[in-house]
Amino acid sequence: MRLPLIVGMGHAMELLITGRTVDAYRMGLANEVVPEGQAYERVLEMANNIVGLPEGALRADKETVVRGIGRTLKERLRIETEMMMSMWLLKDKHSDGAQAFLDKDFKPEWPNHGL
Repeated sequence: MRLPLIVGMGHAMELLITGRTVDAYRMGLANEVVPEGQAYERVLEMANNIVGLPEGALRADKETVVRGIGRTLKERLRIETEMMMSMWLLKDKHSDGAQAFLDKDFKPEWPNHGL
């Protein structure tokens, strides 16, 4: 049931009807392809990047996406607005993160871990 949501109805039907092998990356079933034997190093690199981000903001972003699945655009925008408003009430200043991004400082300090 999730396949059409990920790859679209046309690709989903083609896969189901033909059973043919496909390029998972091209279809959107994989986010990235790395050379053989380099997956572990790539995972560590991604994890190190994620660790430097504010935990609260990541949590809010993930919740926004998950809560929006299967909802209308109007409902998704309401959820996004709710989550944005709740983030403004948290301790860390979002302007610090925005400024760090503009300064290309991809390891800003989050004294309250984004909470």
